[in-house]
Amino acid sequence: MNIDISILKEKIFPAVYQITGYSGKLGKDIDNLSTTEDDKNILSLYMDEAITNISDVIARKSYLKSEDDTTIVITFNMPANWNINTQTSLSKNLTQYIVNYICYKWFVITKQDTIKSYSDTLESIVLKIRQNLSERNKP
Repeated sequence: MNIDISILKEKIFPAVYQITGYSGKLGKDIDNLSTTEDDKNILSLYMDEAITNISDVIARKSYLKSEDDTTIVITFNMPANWNINTQTSLSKNLTQYIVNYICYKWFVITKQDTIKSYSDTLESIVLKIRQNLSERNKP
């Protein structure tokens, strides 16, 4: 069975702005650490990288169906006994991966002492995505 997961880009950037702004506030360096609409071009490049990276993780079970200015659609070819109840969690985990990847790349430039934390977070999210994809209903 084919399952489409739609990720709204409009939810990605506000989350990135919120995380980087909060980090800037905590680090008392809001001008250097936070992102704004002015940074959207570079953040868009990071989003493209995130989509490519996550596509590598889920490649055997999915393909990028479409992408436009507002939405990313990933289609998963899942077995009939896949637990459809994990679809919401899968969507959230894919979105979180993209948000955290963008933050990771941003902090590589602006705050390198947080890179390990974001790298660990990305690894954790990948494990959750793999778990979502392996969920099955018992016969």
